Amino acid sequence: MKKFITQSLSSQKILNLLQSSVHLPINILVVGSSGVGKKLLIKEVLPQTPILEASTLEQKLLDKKINIDEYTKLILFNLDEVVNKQNFLDKLKDITVIATSKQHSVLIENYFPIKIDILPLKERKEDFNYIKQYYLDEAKKIYNTKDDIDLNIDIN
Repeated sequence: MKKFITQSLSSQKILNLLQSSVHLPINILVVGSSGVGKKLLIKEVLPQTPILEASTLEQKLLDKKINIDEYTKLILFNLDEVVNKQNFLDKLKDITVIATSKQHSVLIENYFPIKIDILPLKERKEDFNYIKQYYLDEAKKIYNTKDDIDLNIDIN
């Protein structure tokens, strides 16, 4: 599955917010714990935008192995892993950045006028149920069975 699931109202709102915001010349921060779909969401909305791990870009900037002036828009994953956030973000001031982070940080958030929080799956039951059914259907295909498989998975 390579798509951000939008069965729940909160996920639909998140997708709509990002879709309507990405064409503005302002930075966007997508925050959420591991596995909530931050990367899938951004890749779905901006499939042609260059993508980098933030820590990799930080190192390339330090080693002068990249010309940041070549970019007008960048997707940066795992911004919270950057060592010197202030210096790093200052170097990106002329670029529109859509970034992911696992947690809120005042320093990071000051650079991002739009912040999108993705709730954990346990708070998006419709999304969880859809994902569970998707993988059950995939398992049926792999094991060539039509038997009903009941996974009694509780996300609480």
